Amino acid sequence: MARARVEVTRADQAFDHFLAAHERQPDRIKDLHVYPDYRGMGSDLACRRFNQRMVEAAGAGGAVALTWQKNRVGDYLAKVTLRDAAALYAFLGRQPPDPSALSPAILTVLAEAAPTSDGERAGWIAIARAVEADWPTEALAALVAELKRVRAEPPDRAAFLAAAAGPLASSKLLDRLPQAALRRIGIRLDAFPAPPVVLLTAGAARPETVILVENPRAFERAFAVTRDLPVAWISTHGLVATSVARALDGAWLGAPVDGTPPPLDALLAGTRLFYWGDLDLAGLMIFAEARKRLPRIALSALYRPMLDLLATGGGHPYTDATDKAGQRSWSSDDPALQALIEACAARGIDQEWVPPEAIRALCALGLS
Repeated sequence: MARARVEVTRADQAFDHFLAAHERQPDRIKDLHVYPDYRGMGSDLACRRFNQRMVEAAGAGGAVALTWQKNRVGDYLAKVTLRDAAALYAFLGRQPPDPSALSPAILTVLAEAAPTSDGERAGWIAIARAVEADWPTEALAALVAELKRVRAEPPDRAAFLAAAAGPLASSKLLDRLPQAALRRIGIRLDAFPAPPVVLLTAGAARPETVILVENPRAFERAFAVTRDLPVAWISTHGLVATSVARALDGAWLGAPVDGTPPPLDALLAGTRLFYWGDLDLAGLMIFAEARKRLPRIALSALYRPMLDLLATGGGHPYTDATDKAGQRSWSSDDPALQALIEACAARGIDQEWVPPEAIRALCALGLS
């Protein structure tokens, strides 16, 4: 019997389909294809990212084979074919399961969840693996029921409130489970409204310049050495880019900790609004996300001495010891921002390195 044509709009959807089919019938993966639905991807960027991910998978031990075709715009993928499931598991960093030896936890979760698609099944398996080490077997049904309840309810309150509302009464549940697995079962944390966020503020009552600062220690040092200057500071508490973006999307409150700064909304509405964070890939991502919500924000001149240090061979590698392991490379359509991304591609600089005299001299200026 011929297989039904499977059209996909995301790389993870294609990979889930391949591996779910392999888990069901490990010896029958011949002619297992997916067909990219470029129109359904929504944007040229999404199409390029899909193609890039497929090229990476093809280069990872030949996990997949790519069938390219040309049109008037350029090359596109007509279909993607699974060639080596073991290589695909390795490429994705997943452990190949043995369908004949699925753990009792996984079998229990699958029985309770009754998934209706390959992707959903993969999600429930990942959730079971994430909890089976210490979640009581007799409570797995309650876990599945709780996640099904969250999935069925409209995302009209913060995720931690939605998680806490059920019988398990755990506000941290959704944050602790793997987000990719939650997406596969139909729960997207980015669909929930952001909870109110309190951002610390400091500075002058009538600031001429406002600087959004990534890290709390740099924020504390900055306001302490500029109390006599017409500047104000906002701390993001070292949140990651997605957290900052969600905070800016939701309700925010300012808590002044030094000086007499205006309310937070007034600070963010200022005409001279700058961002200063670590000169690393994650710090610059925070700026990129913040700029989507605050189009007027620009990079601070406080990056100048950091760039100079990199140019002379300074900076540290992206390792566990520097708390930068796992930061991923990314790119920007903004040439100025892309130049900074390339400058810190191999080494980063923490903003706490910038000395007080440089903070005073540069805090009111933008990076040019």
